[in-house]
Amino acid sequence: MRKFKLQVQVSADGYMAGPNGEMDWMTMPWSDDLNAYLDAVQRDVDTIVLGRKLAEGFIPVWASRPEHEDEATIDFMNTTPKVVISRSLAESPWEGWRCRTTSSGPSRGSRSRTGRTSSPTAGRRSCRR
Repeated sequence: MRKFKLQVQVSADGYMAGPNGEMDWMTMPWSDDLNAYLDAVQRDVDTIVLGRKLAEGFIPVWASRPEHEDEATIDFMNTTPKVVISRSLAESPWEGWRCRTTSSGPSRGSRSRTGRTSSPTAGRRSCRR
């Protein structure tokens, strides 16, 4: 079984985005110790899993090769395979990606007659590069 590492940035008051979904608060310069920590976390990563909303900003930003980022990070972010989980994507807006719908099933977190919780990705589409 593969490991799943979760790396999330949140503000000091626990928010992931502003009231209108903006993520501009994450543009501060990172310290050397934070960069070293993230390098260690990402060392063994072989796939990046994103939700659609995050992917809509994440993929184009890294594809534009941001000036303030080093080449190794840019290459990692652009070449590491990604999976985007979405209920609304019927086709991929990103070049070189393909979408598929997972098997349909009960809505997220609902319980079947057996009492088991359904898969959180049932009935969702995933896009892969």
